Amino acid sequence: MATVHETLQDLRTEYVGESADNLDHIDGLLRRLESNPDLTSLEQLHRRFLGLAGSGYTYGFPLVSTLGRKGERICAPLLQQGQVSPGRLVACRAVLDELRAEFDRLQAAYTAGPWARRVPSRPQTWALTLAS
Repeated sequence: MATVHETLQDLRTEYVGESADNLDHIDGLLRRLESNPDLTSLEQLHRRFLGLAGSGYTYGFPLVSTLGRKGERICAPLLQQGQVSPGRLVACRAVLDELRAEFDRLQAAYTAGPWARRVPSRPQTWALTLAS
């Protein structure tokens, strides 16, 4: 049976592994806003950054959380004004680039570093008890 620490590490590994899809979605929203600005895409972008701020904190990745908050703070005034600013979109893209770099670093650490889950070389004693 996995310990709490091992379960948390598994969840962190899964979170990091799924980050590319989330970042690609943010990239798609930015492209949409750059070509044809609309408030729905802006709201979704704001929510994505807000989600990263919370999940980064939850999983123990403070830089992800900080960058998510940074992106959220860039988007918030645009939502209040009800319009998209090209300069703010450039700033959002810079945050996205920083997030990609951080998740690349985390991906390397969680797939090859000390965080990678190791398969036990021998059966666990509880498994032998259950099989008896």
